Amino acid sequence: MSKVRNTVLTLDIGHWTLGLAFTCHCFYELLFPEILVIKQMLKPRCFPLFIIVCALSMSVAAQTNAEQIRVAALDLGETQTARRAVDKLLIALSSGNRLLISDREESRAAARGAGYAGSLNMTLEEARDLGGAIGSDFFITGDAQTLRRSPSTRAIYYEAYASIFIVSSRTGRLVMWDRPSFEAVTPDEAEKALLKELNERSARYADSI
Repeated sequence: MSKVRNTVLTLDIGHWTLGLAFTCHCFYELLFPEILVIKQMLKPRCFPLFIIVCALSMSVAAQTNAEQIRVAALDLGETQTARRAVDKLLIALSSGNRLLISDREESRAAARGAGYAGSLNMTLEEARDLGGAIGSDFFITGDAQTLRRSPSTRAIYYEAYASIFIVSSRTGRLVMWDRPSFEAVTPDEAEKALLKELNERSARYADSI
């Protein structure tokens, strides 16, 4: 009798577990209806359609990436202003879909590997070689600082500026140069004004690329 009871109890637990699993499975498919679509497409008669859909999706993604212009940003110097300026510029440039911003660390490593040490005075050949090493269509370099000024005719003030060079990797030519500059009684105020202006001018920079 004990053996029979144990057998009945085991069957009941097995049925309850199976029922719970089936309920969870149905609930999961209810929450995520895409699963039902994929299951239908994975059936033998629908599998060719599934392959075609995947191929078309990959083709569209590849075409989108091919149409985007790859832009790399190198350092604008070693100062805190330079780091914040290039960060602000890249965030603004990446807001649209036309430009594809290269990974900064990879671009910097590639530039160092090509022997680039931050020079802003390059020949066309040097600029082309640098662009080829980075693997971008265009690259941005320059200089940005916040400096303390002590003129004899006025009170001490601070100047924050950024020299922006946008270069074509294919031709090595400079396609745009800009130098926004701001003065203020404190370095933070001067830098804040500069970063705001870089954000506003980013649309013009993007149009030049």
